[in-house]
Amino acid sequence: MSDSYLTLTKVKNDLRKDNELLKEHSGRLDEQNKLLNRTSAQLKSMNLALSLESGELMEQIENLTYTNTQLTQEHKQLVQYTSEQEEKKLNMSETIKHLVSSNTQLQEEKQRLSETNSLLRDELLQRICKKCPDSWRLLETKCYYFSSRMLSWSSSRAWCRTQGGDLLIINSEQEQSITRLWIGLTDAEEEDDWRWVDGSKVNSDPDDWKLDDPLGEDCGHVDTSENALKSWMDGSCKKPYRWICEKNI
Repeated sequence: MSDSYLTLTKVKNDLRKDNELLKEHSGRLDEQNKLLNRTSAQLKSMNLALSLESGELMEQIENLTYTNTQLTQEHKQLVQYTSEQEEKKLNMSETIKHLVSSNTQLQEEKQRLSETNSLLRDELLQRICKKCPDSWRLLETKCYYFSSRMLSWSSSRAWCRTQGGDLLIINSEQEQSITRLWIGLTDAEEEDDWRWVDGSKVNSDPDDWKLDDPLGEDCGHVDTSENALKSWMDGSCKKPYRWICEKNI
């Protein structure tokens, strides 16, 4: 009996200890459960925050993707624009080279023209300043020779040509005011087709035939003894008259 009591007492004490341990363990479990609940709430809050952040990140990713697409297109456009500009630059370089070459040629041509102009100016000055040969008279830009001898029209013209001139072609009233001299006028090739010795027709002023028709003779002379203006006459080419030659300076 005594042993049973002791055993029961021991069992009771053991149970009491176990119960206290269980209570202590239960308390710890409650604390852990509370901690887990708090942790769960925190995790839920964090999960919600992460979900929001994930949405924002997805939106940012979409925006970045759109921006990247635009930048890619802009990059392609810039590459194309750069290529076009390089081509234009190359074309402009070629154009500049061509313009420089053309400018050089123009400068050379300008120099040649300037030199030619200088030579022509010097030649003109020399011609203007040059005196007519002895026995010739200067009138404006031509030299005139008034003969003192009398020859036929053909011989008169031949003499003028040996001197580098020809019989006078009347182009002004000054040249008209001459007394009975052979002039460079003839219709020897075709009757009544009067031409100057340079081949030009008598078809403009001055046209100063005397009132008599110039028919029947083939060579022209002037006789200003009566009227200096109406003084052209036809005559026999073999008849001797004095003559007048003209030539350019």
